[in-house]
Parts: sequence; C-alpha cells; structure tokens
Amino acid sequence: MAIVADLRHALPLLRLWPTVFLLSTGCASTDLRPGTGDLSFRLTWTGSADLDLYVQSPLGERINFLHRQAPSGGKLDVDCNTRGRRCREPMENIYWERGAAPPGTYKYWVIIARQEGMAEGDSYRVEVRRRKRVVRANEGSVQQLTSKLFRAETILAPKRR
Repeated sequence: MAIVADLRHALPLLRLWPTVFLLSTGCASTDLRPGTGDLSFRLTWTGSADLDLYVQSPLGERINFLHRQAPSGGKLDVDCNTRGRRCREPMENIYWERGAAPPGTYKYWVIIARQEGMAEGDSYRVEVRRRKRVVRANEGSVQQLTSKLFRAETILAPKRR
C-alpha cells in the first residue's frame, strides 16, 4: 500500500478557506444510505468536527463537497456535519455506479474542514469498496489528521467485465 503525501492538492483549497466554509451545504442525503456501485470511498468518524473526503479519478477529476459529481459518473452522495447541521453517525461517501468507474489509479484524502467540536478520542475510518466488499481501510485519530492535514493513497479500479 503506497502512501503519497502531496500538499499541492490541498493548497488551492486552503487559499479559498473562508469561501469554502460558506459554500458548504448540509447532509446531501437525509437517510444516509450511501451508494456502492463499482467503486466507493466511505469516510466515517466520531464527533462533531467536519471532515471532508476528496477523491481524484484516474482521469484527473476531483470529487468533493465543492464538485459533487464528475463527468465519469463519480458522485458525492452523503456529506455530514456541514454548516451547523449534524449527523448522529457522520459520513461522507463518493462512488461510481456499476459499470461507470474508469480503470486506473485513484487517489483519496481527508482534511479537517472545521475543528469545532473535535474532542480527544474522536476517530475516523476510510473504506474503499469494490461493489459492497471492503478492499482497503485506513483509520486513526481525527486529531492526527490535524497535523497531517492531507492523506492520499491509490487503488486500482475494478476490471471491466
């Protein structure tokens, strides 16, 4: 498992920080039923901080709370803990419908968008799923993300049948 830390992807977002906070919206789904499809990236965490999941497809498309859908079909369908709206079990989910995920290497990372309400002991977990099967998982302390800010890893898309 290769871990690539490259802050170049996070710098444009940091320059827009006040704008980004104001443009964020509440939960994209009221029932929190995340999509699965061919490939999905699911972030869950404890606490009331706002974490943001980013995924970059092999085509260079970035999906996040500012760009909720990519031309290749990837989309953010669940987005919790934004603008004062809290979810009991916070989650973000980005996925491609069955048959739509472009083959190649995907990058994904997590940043803390808002630390308000973050407590010692809050944890996060990012799962990468091929259809409904978890093929990779990363977990740790939300507070550790504060010092790292950026985490990227790669995974190959499922082969087309």
